[in-house]
Parts: sequence; C-alpha cells; structure tokens
Amino acid sequence: DETDSYIEKASALFNEYMVSSILAADEQEEYNGIANFIIQMNDNRAKDMALEANEEPGGNTAYSPIGQIAERIPLAESIVHSEIDLSSLEHIVSDSQKATITDAINYAKKYMDGKKSFRQVCSLVMLDIGRSGLDVLRPDPVGSYAEFRKIELSAAINRLKSLKVSQK
Repeated sequence: DETDSYIEKASALFNEYMVSSILAADEQEEYNGIANFIIQMNDNRAKDMALEANEEPGGNTAYSPIGQIAERIPLAESIVHSEIDLSSLEHIVSDSQKATITDAINYAKKYMDGKKSFRQVCSLVMLDIGRSGLDVLRPDPVGSYAEFRKIELSAAINRLKSLKVSQK
C-alpha cells in the first residue's frame, strides 16, 4: 500500500540522513508512529496533537533502510548562458548578489570534471571565496559583488534549465 511505502521511506530518510518530511493529510492515525509533530487545524486555529497521537495505539514505526543516495555529478558543458528564475530564493535581495552568483556559476565550471559531486563543486567554490574573497570569481574584479550563501549557489545552479547531471 502507498501509505506504508511512504511511512517506510519517511522513517528511513529521517533515521539515516536526518531529512524531515512534511505531510498534509486528512487522517493522522496512519502516521502516528513516525510523526514528531502533528498539527491539527480546527476553525483556522492550529492545535498541537503530538501528545494525544503518541498515546494512541497503532501507527507504523517499522522502516526499511533507504540505502545510499546517489550523488549528482554536474556536467560543465551543460552550464550555458541562460536566464534563471531566482524569485523564490528570498535571501537573494540585490542585483549585486545575482551578478555575483552568475559569476560563481561560471567559476564553478572549473571544478565540474565529471567526477566531483554537486556538493563538492559548491563546497570548493565557497572554499575559494572564503580563502581569497569574491574577487576570485573573475580575472577582472568587480567592485559591486555581494555575498551569498552556498545554498543560494546550489539553488541557482539547480534552476538552470540546461543543467545535466550524471550519478555515481
């Protein structure tokens, strides 16, 4: 059954990788065994149901291991000049940040050798920035750079429609 499969996967993701799942459901009983928090909406008011749910019998607490999660290997040749929609990245607040991230994406291509994972590539870019500053991103430094976080770089690269990856 799909519910049992979801419960197993959600439990495994949390227990093995500390990845939380958020689920909106009509019935809570099936998820009692894996839920850390249960919030019930009544008349547009939130009520914490976790204590009551944990006292109820039932719920499926068993899970099967999820196994190794494949690393994504970004392919440099797929990084081409194109427009990226960053509107949903709320911490990118200035055009300077956008320009800096654009240069960081181009800079990241030097680490995309078909062997390094997406995570490694982004970490290496941020390490270089930490060591040498934002000017490392271009041979001709720009005075209007603005800082960004690794998560914004990752999110921007992931939004590239041209992005191609392999898995290891």
